[in-house]
Amino acid sequence: MPTFDPATRLRAVEEQIKTPAGAWEAWIDYYHPMAEKGVPVFRVGNADVVESHIAHSRFMRWMLWAVAGIFAIVAAVAMFWPHPNRRG
Repeated sequence: MPTFDPATRLRAVEEQIKTPAGAWEAWIDYYHPMAEKGVPVFRVGNADVVESHIAHSRFMRWMLWAVAGIFAIVAAVAMFWPHPNRRG
C-alpha cells in the first residue's frame, strides 16, 4: 500500500502551479471535476475480487447450515424411528 507524504504532494502541487498555464491545467484536470461532481469515493483496485470472495463465503456458510440441518433431521428421525424388538 503506497504511503501518502504530504510534503512530497505539496512540492508537486507547488511545482505545477508555478506558472499560470500549470495552474490552469491543474484546475481543468484535477480540481474542476471535483468542483462539479464532488470528491470521488475511494474504491480499491481489487474490490470486485473482495466482493466475490464475500459472496462465496456467504453461500458456503448457508450451504453448510443447510447440510447441518439435514443431518440434524436425519438424526432426529433415526432416534425416534421405531425399532423392531430383537430377541436374543
